[in-house]
Amino acid sequence: MNNKKLKISIDIDGTINSSDTAISFFQIMTHLLSPDPDIHITILTNREPGTLEQISQELAEMNIQYDKIVITSDKADYIKKHRISVVFENEDEYFQSLGPDILVLKVRERGNYNYMSGRWYGDRNTVELIDE
Repeated sequence: MNNKKLKISIDIDGTINSSDTAISFFQIMTHLLSPDPDIHITILTNREPGTLEQISQELAEMNIQYDKIVITSDKADYIKKHRISVVFENEDEYFQSLGPDILVLKVRERGNYNYMSGRWYGDRNTVELIDE
């Protein structure tokens, strides 16, 4: 690597646990990346404060490796302040204000994607229509 630590944040709800395939992917990815001292994985969630032990247990049951769990209602602020460079997330509002230097990987799940119509869900705050 280029002497710069790669900081990754991964959401739990709707991201890691969005499907069995997602759980398998994040198991493999975190196990491959965790031993690298230049990679730091943060589980970044908007769950209730005080649920750290429950989250830790859930991640252990899913066999997900990580360096740190952070509970915050302002994920974008945390990502910016801690110079996270790669974000796995399913909710647009958490990465809307992030600059182009942050790689955002949006996970498709029932809460943000209509599998019947093949279209993403969004509102005026998160979607800009390009075909009108």
